[in-house]
Amino acid sequence: MLAAALLSFSPGKAFAGLVSPVTLTWYYPNATTIESGPEGIAVGSTLTCNGQSGGAICNAYGGASSQGQYSFAVGTNSITYTGVNAPGNYLVAAINTFDFSALSFGGGGSLSNYDLSTNIAGLTKADVTFGSSFIEVNMSGLPANGTFTLTLNPVPEPSALLPLWLCFVGLLGYARRRALNKSIWVCGLVKLDLVMNLGKIKFNSE
Repeated sequence: MLAAALLSFSPGKAFAGLVSPVTLTWYYPNATTIESGPEGIAVGSTLTCNGQSGGAICNAYGGASSQGQYSFAVGTNSITYTGVNAPGNYLVAAINTFDFSALSFGGGGSLSNYDLSTNIAGLTKADVTFGSSFIEVNMSGLPANGTFTLTLNPVPEPSALLPLWLCFVGLLGYARRRALNKSIWVCGLVKLDLVMNLGKIKFNSE
């Protein structure tokens, strides 16, 4: 039935990613003590600590190339850490955490889930905490060498979905009154072919 088709229909359009700089703060040895930062990283850019240069976050690495090279890259929907030539592991503490906050997504969305890919031994999702506008990785006792990538999965705010559903409700009422056999653009989002056949409507998205 038409109602069922409307309820199951979903526009094939990915929700917008990050649109403003991400704030990185390093907390150690507890959740209220800042080891270094905060520092903003623009979308599409990388903060690099190589012992000779870098921002506030880099100060905690000692400012010498013998301490390794580290980078934090922010993409449209991802955050990546890389450590190379590090002398050992991060110190063990209740908190030795990289906090990525001020996550702002296009359309007013919020973080609903994430995917973790890493080659750092011992790093799992149990070490990751997230909320609607932040995500944290606790590196306590873990190797500094290696990389991890957090792929961010935002969802739109409920208010952002309201205009779309109003459009479909209007289409439902119109289709009940008239037999349609033509292609139309619905709410400027997707082209639908509607065919009235024995009281049913078939949706063919292009």
